[in-house]
Amino acid sequence: MTPLDVKQRRSGTKSAAAAVPQERAWSGSAVLPAESIAWRQRISEHFASQDLVRRGLCLLNAGQFEAAEKIFQRALQCSPRPSSTAAQLIAAYYARQDSARAEAVAKDAVQRDPNDVDLRVRQAWLLHEDGRHREGVEILREGLALSPGDAELQLQLGMMLAAAEEYEEAEIRFAQATAIRKEDSEAWVHLALCQGVMGRYTDSIKNLQRAQRLRPQDPHIALLLTQAFRAARDSGARTKLSANLPPSDDAASSEEIEELSRILERDSEFIDALLSVQTDGQDRRFHSLLLKTLHKALERRPHQAELHYHCGRVLERMGQLESAIAEGERAVTLDPRCTRALIDLARWYRRIRRTRDAAAKLEQVISAGFEYADVYCQLGELYQEQGQIEKAGSAYRRALTINAEYVAAQDGLEKLSRSPVGAPQT
Repeated sequence: MTPLDVKQRRSGTKSAAAAVPQERAWSGSAVLPAESIAWRQRISEHFASQDLVRRGLCLLNAGQFEAAEKIFQRALQCSPRPSSTAAQLIAAYYARQDSARAEAVAKDAVQRDPNDVDLRVRQAWLLHEDGRHREGVEILREGLALSPGDAELQLQLGMMLAAAEEYEEAEIRFAQATAIRKEDSEAWVHLALCQGVMGRYTDSIKNLQRAQRLRPQDPHIALLLTQAFRAARDSGARTKLSANLPPSDDAASSEEIEELSRILERDSEFIDALLSVQTDGQDRRFHSLLLKTLHKALERRPHQAELHYHCGRVLERMGQLESAIAEGERAVTLDPRCTRALIDLARWYRRIRRTRDAAAKLEQVISAGFEYADVYCQLGELYQEQGQIEKAGSAYRRALTINAEYVAAQDGLEKLSRSPVGAPQT
């Protein structure tokens, strides 16, 4: 252990492309925000680790221990590691390999606040790593004298004793930690490891199974469980195999969802970058995670139109078009000038052949004062589909007034001049 917007354009533009993110918006040489790439990498690794854990557990349950062990080793390599948030002076000194100053700062801090468990643990491990094992143990014992019911102190003392191969007392400390904090999977793991070292494989497996029930997606626990079964088999001990398969649709941790939801709450445009990165075959689960994250943000900001709009975008990608439309309508109700939502609503309505509703949304964009060539061109197409030839021609010509080189509008006018009046659509 170590101590340690894109803002909506209001007028005078030739295209709504910046207001309406297209599927190709982030292709080519465009540079993605580093934070979005890091998040997408974390999520991809999370799903890859999940799949490997499930495969490994199936092999484990089939008694194929060697194959399961290899799978869990792979899962560990791609399992996301949460970065430490510690930025304290002790960690800084430790990183500079100045353990003397780090220990001095920790000692002074503990003297000022003897009940600070985190600082006490840091001081104890600094002493231990400096070869002053007994002093480190004594620091933890002093903490337990002040707080005998503190599970973390019991756990850390057990770890330090086990590091010195004092397994009998270490087992007692780990057992006390699990009695105080029954949901602490780490304490159950250390108790199991201690028992395994002493050759008590049945007890070790039983406690690793408890840890695995608490954290069924954890590849490290699954790997330890596999190794314990192998050791028991090799020693001739009889054990009952029982490893829990995690649910296949489990998403990222609640902490990650909370963290990402706060990013989206501050900057909802961040989702553009997230949706643009390659999905690596994990579309359904990624979009499900993203939707949960947006819903979490909406719990705090229920009247933020952009969040509702982005929910609609995710729902569309999940194939839930009616739900996407509902979210888009909520967005434009909250903010009638939410141009991106209006334009996407028009596209969604058009997909389900509600061309009048689609045209109404584009008309709302124009009424709000936004002049985009592509909006007028799309409106011309919708009018043409409804058989409103005069209005279609007017829309195409207006698009060309804004952008004389807009090819789609030129093609629309040409087709309009050659085509008979079509039957109106609803």
